[in-house]
Amino acid sequence: AWPIRFLLFKLMFMSGVVKVQANCPTWLNLTALEYHFATQCLPGPLSWHAHQLHPFLLRLSVLVTLVIEIPATFLLLAPIHEPRYVGACLQIALQLMIILTGNYNFFNILTMALCLPCLGKEKEGNDDDS
Repeated sequence: AWPIRFLLFKLMFMSGVVKVQANCPTWLNLTALEYHFATQCLPGPLSWHAHQLHPFLLRLSVLVTLVIEIPATFLLLAPIHEPRYVGACLQIALQLMIILTGNYNFFNILTMALCLPCLGKEKEGNDDDS
């Protein structure tokens, strides 16, 4: 389970860090979602509704996305079950929101599958190295 948890950590952490490192003003100013829903290549049925949200809610969503993708990913590497469980639930919630408002479903389903080892409690005495 450790290699899968690390793969999930790396995938999500790098997904968040690349947004910040790109120095893109839409991510840095938390305005990326004010454009994203209207400009994504395959918008879903809820994309239009998401695009109509108040700019404050869209900016809050960007902030929550960055928090889940960058600092919250460290929860996935925790040596005890509870923080890993919380981290996996946050990642799954983010992926579900992306599925509802976009069309990257296969990627999001695969990402959620990587969360599965973090949800189950590992055998006693085998918490760190499985």
